[in-house]
Amino acid sequence: MTITPSRTAPRYCCEGSRSSGSRAKPTATTGASTRPTVWRIRSNRLSVVVASNLNADILSDLGSALAGSLGLAASANLNPERRFPSMFEPVHGSAPDIAGQGLCNPVGAVGSAALMLDHLGLPEEAARIGRAIEATAREGVLTRDVGGTAKTEEVTRALIDNLGS
Repeated sequence: MTITPSRTAPRYCCEGSRSSGSRAKPTATTGASTRPTVWRIRSNRLSVVVASNLNADILSDLGSALAGSLGLAASANLNPERRFPSMFEPVHGSAPDIAGQGLCNPVGAVGSAALMLDHLGLPEEAARIGRAIEATAREGVLTRDVGGTAKTEEVTRALIDNLGS
């Protein structure tokens, strides 16, 4: 991955190229462009994105929405030195607005558990959870956010059943 600094503003982009339409003139005080810098990002070339908490939160929400649903995405906030605890949670968080209604997609939470197992040195167990998620999706047991009709409890039961296979 290549990090390329912008020449007109203190911004950075991965594998990007500037595309701002007409040429913008730098301001006299900061040297920054008066027009926003637009970058084309080759996202298929990214394997890890490191960002501040706010920016990473926005990126993870956008990425999971583009994948189909916030309910599908697992996330991990890792402390690589392992001096402090890491945190694992679905991108959608606790989803209090739909709690108790059977609408929440449990895949993000279960996927977060797989990320935690992998982080704790249990890659086989993490892979087993991943296979259960894939089998459940293949069977068509899906919540309505991804085009299915199953309730949270039904998807959870299918995931547990598929852990045994």
